[in-house]
Order: sequence, then C-alpha cells, then structure tokens
Amino acid sequence: EKLMGKEILRPREYRIYKPYGKSDGGASAFQVKITLDSEAGPGKTRLVEMFWVAVNQIGTNEATGNAAFGWDDSEQCITMKMGLTDIGELLSLFDGDKEEINLFHQNKAGNTVAKMKQAQNKSGTVYYFQMSSKRGNDLTKVRHNISLSDAKILRQLLKDYVSLYHDWL
Repeated sequence: EKLMGKEILRPREYRIYKPYGKSDGGASAFQVKITLDSEAGPGKTRLVEMFWVAVNQIGTNEATGNAAFGWDDSEQCITMKMGLTDIGELLSLFDGDKEEINLFHQNKAGNTVAKMKQAQNKSGTVYYFQMSSKRGNDLTKVRHNISLSDAKILRQLLKDYVSLYHDWL
C-alpha cells in the first residue's frame, strides 16, 4: 500500500479464535503496521506499530456452520494500539513473572482496558482475557481464554516485534 511518499507494510496478523456456544465467544488479532516515509526527516523514515484487535462472536455462518465474528462491526470490535510497555507487561505474564496484568489506554474518544491473568480450568493452565472499551456512553466488552500454546506463539511474536521495532532484525 503506497500513499504520497509513504509505503505501508502489513505483515500477516496472528489471530486467536475462541468460539463458545452460538454467540458467546471471542477472538483476538495482533497486527503489525510498518510505515516507511521517504519524505520524512532523519530518524522519522520508519514507524513500526502493533495493534491488538479483540472482537465478539456474533453467531454462526450459515454457509459453513462455523462461528462468525464481528471483525467489521465497530460495536463488536475493540482496537488497542500497543506500546512497548504493554508488550513488556504481556511478556512478563507469559514468562511467569506476573500472574495478572492490566493495560489502560485513554484518548479523546474514550478509554480501553485489557486485563489478563493466568488461571486453571479443566484443560489446564490458560490465560483469562478481557478487553473493554468505553466510547461516550457505549461500552463494548470482549472475553476469551488464551491457551498455553497460543501464548507460546504470541510470546515469540511479541519478542520478534520488539526487535523489529528497534530495527535489530
């Protein structure tokens, strides 16, 4: 994607799907956006950002019978732009240094909170995750578990992102 001296690269996102029942599940996507700006001044030619998109399950796809998610519905979808501190918090949780994390972001439109903690369920260790966003009077909440195997992959991707951010790859 190219716009006025800028080239935007979007590496493949990582998605976690956790359908539950007819419409009680959720999903997450971790997206990286790299902006290369040939017209920017020194030190501003490369911007690397990460976004965490959480979305509710909205029912079932009648054609496939699979769970459907509201990726294109702003009332079912929450996006949090991740800073390096947020990524450090997630890595601290996945590495076992913390049992629980809370990420809080506020901007002109409202606030977004992501909470995650390690827990046990019948299949073993999982991470309970909830993201909520308040925009005006509208509150959106997304909840789902993240399995240990998803957490291992995510941990590696987050570590790679830190290197990519600093242009160490």
